[in-house]
Amino acid sequence: MSVRPQPNPNIDSHDDARDPARLQGLFGLTDRNLSRPSARTTFSSEFVADTIVFVDGSGLVERIERWRAEDDRQSPGRGGRPTLLPGRDRVVLTLLLMLALNDEPLLVSRMTEILRYRLESESLRLLGLDPQQWRSAGTAVRDRLYFVVWRAFHRLLDVIDPAPGTPGRRLPLAQVQAIRAARDPEACVTKQKRAQWVANQFLQASYLLIPEPDRRQWLGDICVDATPVPVWGKKGTSSRTTRDPHARCSPDIDAGWYTREGDHRDTTAGRDPKTVWAYEATYAVMAADNPGTRPGYPLLVLSMTLDAPGQRVAENAVTCVASLRDRGLPGRYMVGDRAYFPNSRPEKLQLVARAMGYELVFDYRRDQLGVMTSRHGAIQVEGNWYCPAMPRGLIEATTDLRDERIDIGMYRQRIGRRHDYLLTPKARADKDGYRPMRCPAAGPAPTVSCPVKPRDAVSGKDLPTVLNPPNPSPKICANRESVTFGPADGAKYGQALQYGTDAWHARYATARNTVEGFNGFVKDPAYGSLAEAGRRRIRGYTAQLLSVALLTVSANIRKIRAYLARQHKPAPQSLSPIDRRRHTDSLTTYQPARDTSPMIGPAARHTDPCRPD
Repeated sequence: MSVRPQPNPNIDSHDDARDPARLQGLFGLTDRNLSRPSARTTFSSEFVADTIVFVDGSGLVERIERWRAEDDRQSPGRGGRPTLLPGRDRVVLTLLLMLALNDEPLLVSRMTEILRYRLESESLRLLGLDPQQWRSAGTAVRDRLYFVVWRAFHRLLDVIDPAPGTPGRRLPLAQVQAIRAARDPEACVTKQKRAQWVANQFLQASYLLIPEPDRRQWLGDICVDATPVPVWGKKGTSSRTTRDPHARCSPDIDAGWYTREGDHRDTTAGRDPKTVWAYEATYAVMAADNPGTRPGYPLLVLSMTLDAPGQRVAENAVTCVASLRDRGLPGRYMVGDRAYFPNSRPEKLQLVARAMGYELVFDYRRDQLGVMTSRHGAIQVEGNWYCPAMPRGLIEATTDLRDERIDIGMYRQRIGRRHDYLLTPKARADKDGYRPMRCPAAGPAPTVSCPVKPRDAVSGKDLPTVLNPPNPSPKICANRESVTFGPADGAKYGQALQYGTDAWHARYATARNTVEGFNGFVKDPAYGSLAEAGRRRIRGYTAQLLSVALLTVSANIRKIRAYLARQHKPAPQSLSPIDRRRHTDSLTTYQPARDTSPMIGPAARHTDPCRPD
């Protein structure tokens, strides 16, 4: 039997419940409430206090003030009337982070609205504003508050902006080229370092929110990946700008066309609906150190860069990893997709990552399988060094699987048999990256029996026999003990784990799933919605870099909150910062310098990335 709903005495019992005059008074739609344009709630003083502690604990405000003082010494004579916002850098960063944490668009209008209507008196005091004076401010002062906040925001950006002059409107190519030509290269280098530091210091502050015992469990495994960040506007820069002097460029002149295919640079004239005018964020995300088990820490983004799509792929990855090194964070395995490994030039990425202490794990294209190079007679097959007499069926195991000539069961058998022919290290690599390697038939624990190196039978072992050793014998066969491999030997395709094994699959797949999962997490339209350009309408490379960093921090904090809820652990109460050759063939020569950045502003286009409108 159904139950008939009871009437609401405040509505249903009155005949005037649907009276238009009464409806027009709902939701603040009265003359006295129209000055407040929305019904968004007031932020609690506790939330504001937490946000301020986070910003203050990051050290960003002090560093920005110091940079501004350095710039003012070089350009004296700046002046102007006092601002309505004392401590405006701190206020701007706090307001932006409040919006990001509350899953609201990062708009100057929203920042202004918070100051006007959405703060309690205690919150205003925490921001350094006098509540009584603020509440009694004249209408003229409060009405121009939007422009006060806009100027405060751009005053902060000026200190860290490596790409000044973003026009904010569509201009002809000649004017865009003039803007780029007017940029001071030396100042751009300095400000790129600053912008990178600000973004990564925000991420470091979120990392320090993890309880210290959990934080120390992470051994340093990361995965590097890039994701598009569309910019606001319907049109990008058309390829017609190179032919028509009157054709206009995108207001975001430093972005580029992003396409999911290839290296993400759109150089075609097609109309792919998935191609967007965007920047590209490169993330270094924590990965589980023990694949197959739930880690004892949340998996966060620890460093990031922003660039034009498909440009300086290796350099952006190095920037992320160098930031982790400079902050004293551990490093062990580094995983990346084929855009990074093995497609990068070794001196740009593979050797640099190894010089910073990372072991690489990655996959190969169809044309990168089998034997890719050799050294001292040993052959490199899919990232590892093997006996030159390894059977052809084992060499071509992955090719046969992808061509469907064998099934996965047979593939695993062949990969397991490859281990017998694997060269083994005689000792650890020295500080310059040189490592002695043994033939699999040599040493105290041989894995094959070879007529070139006859020996007494190994007790209790039935070893496979090398049937066709090379003749004449190369160095790996002729030397009794070992041969030495340098850091550059096989550097492009070499990796730490034996390709195709269960250990390789577990580490590679786990890390790649982690980073792809975070890309979806930070773009979730129910929360930060990084993929929605309309929520980040402020033009310019540096504004977008700061916005992406704040949205990523918000996603990190959501992950920490979910992790702590699972662990039933209290949230941390405060932020405590972490305490901070020989010859050209040495691995140490590939270490990136600590006082330089491989990025100088957004990348210039190496190829024409435009397409017709």
